[in-house]
Amino acid sequence: MTTNYSRTIPIPDSIFVSLVDHCLIVKGKLGKLHCQLNKYICVRFDNSNNIIVYTTKFKHVNHKALVGTISSLINGMFIGVRLGFFKKLQLVGIGYRAAIKKGNVISLIVGLSHPVNYIIPVGVNAQCVNQTEIILNSANKQLIGQVAADLRAIKPPEPFKGKGIRFSNEIVRHKDAKKR
Repeated sequence: MTTNYSRTIPIPDSIFVSLVDHCLIVKGKLGKLHCQLNKYICVRFDNSNNIIVYTTKFKHVNHKALVGTISSLINGMFIGVRLGFFKKLQLVGIGYRAAIKKGNVISLIVGLSHPVNYIIPVGVNAQCVNQTEIILNSANKQLIGQVAADLRAIKPPEPFKGKGIRFSNEIVRHKDAKKR
């Protein structure tokens, strides 16, 4: 038995959306994003400026979940090209500092024997407010999350003193030191 499962997503005014070869393209004031659609997911446009994401084939259980996932990704793309996303990272520790070199490279000094250079991918803008704070912004939610996670993975916060690279809203749980 096959039944349709669909979600309707309104298109904001300042955004242009097109569908080319099962790839959804969203253009806005902050850039252009692409989303490759699954072969079981169908997208169509209606007259009242909406996108309808639907599936008609339920060969697997996850097709209904794919509709929800794709509609969530499309909503994220709409927010990204209209408003953008940002992540704020803090470097906590004595002597920990960051600087942006030319060529879109972040140089991190985080208690290792050498400075760590991280190349920022195209589509992400980075700036250092001061030596211990990095702000990343982008239209692509997935890309900015990946860059922030990569930077945090260089020196994650340790649980005893809390030194390391952390997100600004992250709470680090501290452990008690060994008692004699």
